[in-house]
Amino acid sequence: MSGGVADDPEMAGVLDSLNRAHEGTWHPVGPLRGGRKTGAWVVEDRDGVQAVLKWYPSVSTRRHLDDAAALVGRARAHGWPTPAWRAWGLDRRQRPYVLAELVAGEHLDAMDHGALDALLAVLERQRALAGSTGTDRIANAWRAVFEDGSRWRAALLRQSADALQAGEAIARHAAPFRDVRLPDADLVHMDFGLHNVLFRNGEVVAVVDLEGIGRGAVAIDVATLLFSVHGRDAAPDSVLTRLTAYAVDRDGPAVATVCLASALFDWCVYATRGWEPEAVTAYLLRAASLFDRLA
Repeated sequence: MSGGVADDPEMAGVLDSLNRAHEGTWHPVGPLRGGRKTGAWVVEDRDGVQAVLKWYPSVSTRRHLDDAAALVGRARAHGWPTPAWRAWGLDRRQRPYVLAELVAGEHLDAMDHGALDALLAVLERQRALAGSTGTDRIANAWRAVFEDGSRWRAALLRQSADALQAGEAIARHAAPFRDVRLPDADLVHMDFGLHNVLFRNGEVVAVVDLEGIGRGAVAIDVATLLFSVHGRDAAPDSVLTRLTAYAVDRDGPAVATVCLASALFDWCVYATRGWEPEAVTAYLLRAASLFDRLA
């Protein structure tokens, strides 16, 4: 970790909001690597306790944060591995921040069979875990696929006509399953990939970056893991075969297909900034081959 708070006025503002709201004594240690869409710093209080201060660019509400915190507490009580939240709130610009336990671990660059075993154990624990706790994510997931609720078409058209055509091909895969009932009581992370999981000694010690945590279908997280490792060549074919078989066996082809389309459309909207249009098109065309595995 390197850098100073003087070089990051945004972080300084979030830290000031944290200390004012919670009468804290937190001061910066250094920026935390990772966090593709958000900022994160390691901070320390006057007693030498370290934690991770994470903030998010989107405006939120206190109720949304409180719902997320309740779900994190429920998940931890049921053994789901994620850092405890020490404090949370909104900064002066109404952007959410979370002060979370610092957990030692490492991100994996690739997923072998052992890593898949560990991840499937975590995903299984998410089933029916949320109950009625947390923000409903499944309604928006359905609307994204069948009503363009996330405006993925506009996002892809800004890239290119070819990118939009690739997105439309994905929508056609899901179209026959418009009437499928999607699970709504699972804990769902909404960005469940290797970049948001910490391992230690071959075991998952923490799922991090809980900006999107809510209740819905864990099949969305399974789909996100699937297309993310597939798109980066981060898993051998035998591991991908096991993961797709798990998706079909546990959720059925219809739910797995709709959730894969939803996860990909989220990627189109939130994760393609800075990508060349040709790269976005190529990524979606490659991802479309995953639907054949789910059939």
